[in-house]
Amino acid sequence: MICSIAAVALGGVGASAADDEPDLVPFLGAYALGCSWDNGCGGGHHGASTPALDFPMPEGVPIVAANAGVASLWEDSCAGRYIEIWHSGVRKYSRYLHLTSFAVREGDRVERGQIIGYSGNTGSDCSTGPHLHYDELDATRKRVDPGTMTGLGGGTWSSYPSALGVSAWNQMGAFWGPAVRNDHTVTVGTPTTYLGSTPTTTGPGTTVPVATTAPATTQPPGPPTATTVPGTTVPPTPTTQPPGPVFTTPPVASALPEGTLFRATDAPNVYVYAGGSPWWVPDPAQLDLLGGWGRVQVAGPNLDTLLTTMPWRPLEHRAFVEAGSGTLYWCAGGSPWPLTTVSELAALQAITGGSGWSVLPGGAATAQWACGGTLPGTVFQRRGTTSFWVWTAGGWTTYADTTALLAAGHTVAGAHLLPAG
Repeated sequence: MICSIAAVALGGVGASAADDEPDLVPFLGAYALGCSWDNGCGGGHHGASTPALDFPMPEGVPIVAANAGVASLWEDSCAGRYIEIWHSGVRKYSRYLHLTSFAVREGDRVERGQIIGYSGNTGSDCSTGPHLHYDELDATRKRVDPGTMTGLGGGTWSSYPSALGVSAWNQMGAFWGPAVRNDHTVTVGTPTTYLGSTPTTTGPGTTVPVATTAPATTQPPGPPTATTVPGTTVPPTPTTQPPGPVFTTPPVASALPEGTLFRATDAPNVYVYAGGSPWWVPDPAQLDLLGGWGRVQVAGPNLDTLLTTMPWRPLEHRAFVEAGSGTLYWCAGGSPWPLTTVSELAALQAITGGSGWSVLPGGAATAQWACGGTLPGTVFQRRGTTSFWVWTAGGWTTYADTTALLAAGHTVAGAHLLPAG
């Protein structure tokens, strides 16, 4: 999976159908067109040179990929949370704006009809009500007429907009029915909702991180001091402790040397290979910090090949530095833990067997995404203590020792090592 920073990542879904099939109506259900272009919804948002389609709909309607391709996730103050899909076979992009949440991750290979997100009203500078804004761009990123779409309704496929009695979308009046309908979808893996985070800056090109389910929208607060949570009964410390966890740093299968900047031949996106994964570098300023355009290699014939040969993996018991801020982090249990001294990192690596650190593009929530997201039930232990902390949806529960942890039904195996302090 490829992570975009502010950043986000790729979780490859395997082989996919070609992306040159007829485009699918990009939602599930039946909704009438609100605006196209040159039909009373003009201005910069829907002018002759900026064709687009607006479909008013409630928040939470499943949005599906019009065709197969590679997804990237974005956010700004006008478009809100949105998804852009690159369709390499026909060399164009499709975009889905104002979403409430995402159902795919950065760099995912998506199928035609796969649910990629859910409609909403994000982008307060431009959106005046819940709707889906859909548009398409050619390979030079110029907006183009979306053209013909197909939708399944009542067991029959229809071609739009001809099924509405017109030959082009902009021949329809603003907020003029009948509805466009599609019931066709495909299921890829386990459907999951990834909530977007608030960007640190606004404007086109601001990337948005995604996070796993609770509590992954923010880093869990640090474990409390080594005292028990009120109401928690902890047995007396036994004379002989059961064996404690064994902390190790997972090996990394490297596809490229650490720090390599690269791109595919068919897409302009640049990535840095760090910590065993490719990370998207959308910001030229971040690219300069990582070595600049002069170091960018062409590493694959096309983006699809890169996605299948370089899967993204979250860091675990590894350290990384944000290129922009210089902040040093330690990943443990799906969350980032700031390190204030290199000596603490050395102590952690002496226990886990790791070394060095990766340099990742900086930005909003880089740290959270790099580590993958903490799940309820995750067990932690601070370096230099015998106490354990378990993260649940309700917060932290403290256990004085291994015996207490096991008595509560948790396991020592797989515990995650935290910095001391």
